[in-house]
Amino acid sequence: VTIVLYARLVASAGSKGLLKRVMVLGIACTALRMALLSAAPNAAIAVGTQVFHGVLILAMLVAPPQFLDRHAEDRYRNSMQGVYAMLVPGVGRIVGTLVAGPIARWSLQGVFAYSALLCLGATLLVAFAFHEEEHPETEALAPALEPA
Repeated sequence: VTIVLYARLVASAGSKGLLKRVMVLGIACTALRMALLSAAPNAAIAVGTQVFHGVLILAMLVAPPQFLDRHAEDRYRNSMQGVYAMLVPGVGRIVGTLVAGPIARWSLQGVFAYSALLCLGATLLVAFAFHEEEHPETEALAPALEPA
């Protein structure tokens, strides 16, 4: 469902500024999900907030690689994808695990609260510090990335 909505967003809004909007939405949804899990840790909230997970996957694992494909030169494209995979999902998982362990000893709800605060900070960082730049040599690729 999330991928279909993303394809419609690309078709309707074009690709300019889309990555930033998708990332802000995805990280904000994750902040909300973690805050809800911290405030009311029960099965209904856990299942109900799962809907936000798809938006996060789109924001961090689908849209950024498309952005990198559009902006990286052919000879650097695979390297850019590898660096992204190491830095974002890779380092995030390692650091997250190292930090969450000690917090979980204190409170499992604290892990969700800490995650919500980190996501809120990341949302603000992406919203105000990330700027997409269009490169003339790659603008010709944009129509090829849009759904038919």
